[in-house]
Amino acid sequence: SMRNVTLPPGGNRLGSGTRTLPKMGSGDQDDAASMASVAIYGYQSVGGVSPGFFKENQDECMVIKRPFSDASASASASKKDFFAAVMDGHGLAGKHVSHFVKNNLMQDEFHRRLTSTDPSEALSWAYNKTATELKKSGVDHRESGSTAVSCLRRGNDLICANVGDSRCVMGRMDGGDMKAIALSRDHKPQRKDEMERIHRLRGHVEPSRAYGGRFVGPARVWAVKQQVGGLAVSRAIGDTNLNSVGVIPVPEIMKETVTPNDKFLILASDGVWEHLTSQDAVNIAKIHYNDPKKASEALVAKAREAWSKEKCGYRDDITAVVVKLD
Repeated sequence: SMRNVTLPPGGNRLGSGTRTLPKMGSGDQDDAASMASVAIYGYQSVGGVSPGFFKENQDECMVIKRPFSDASASASASKKDFFAAVMDGHGLAGKHVSHFVKNNLMQDEFHRRLTSTDPSEALSWAYNKTATELKKSGVDHRESGSTAVSCLRRGNDLICANVGDSRCVMGRMDGGDMKAIALSRDHKPQRKDEMERIHRLRGHVEPSRAYGGRFVGPARVWAVKQQVGGLAVSRAIGDTNLNSVGVIPVPEIMKETVTPNDKFLILASDGVWEHLTSQDAVNIAKIHYNDPKKASEALVAKAREAWSKEKCGYRDDITAVVVKLD
């Protein structure tokens, strides 16, 4: 039983550490090679640390340039088109789930739908399809899952889809200041509308109880209080044991039009957001905004430093993607 197990705030699933070596570095080699040609984006991902055992990096990320297969957008606009996403896995099979989501979100059918339907409908379809395919994949989806925040640029339209507590933020010049513009809203169980859905379906929202009965850590979703569940996000791809109490893979979609004042986009896992506000992140990234790789490395370094000050020895996986908009 995991009723009395508690994790520091970073772990979304109780008992989500695994005994494998942490992966350092910044993603797949082929991604890095294709990135070098035009540095419109950069990314950095560092595995976390859990006292007593190694923790594998359950985060994934991707950036695809020019995801549209049609020529309807003008050539100059389509050069800037992209699809970017960050996934943060949790649970014992969290790495497998986030990897599955990364490999399945952008299928051929999604590319086709992007050109024939409203892109936000295509994104919703892709999330739903990926969640359905996961159930047939052989990956343990019952007590493991993943967040997924993604942003699609088409011409001057940004469409952001989000499930979970990874986050997408835009840096916009406003007078002499760079302001953080939210392109997603975190799906935490204590968020009023999320909690209402969970309660309506007879789920429970409360933190874990430590020995002696006191609450510790973040609010979590339970099917049976303190016994079944313990998930610190209210939406996820996977975690199918909690689907019946309102943990859903349905993305929340937000749209924004790119203006000449919009400089860059940050997509990051909650390893960044546990310690940095959206405005903090924009302030850090703007220093390097002409070099998105350096900006992503600076974000991860700052978040890492903040985790190390916690003194409990735990550090969540930390992933940041920075994409230039101008």
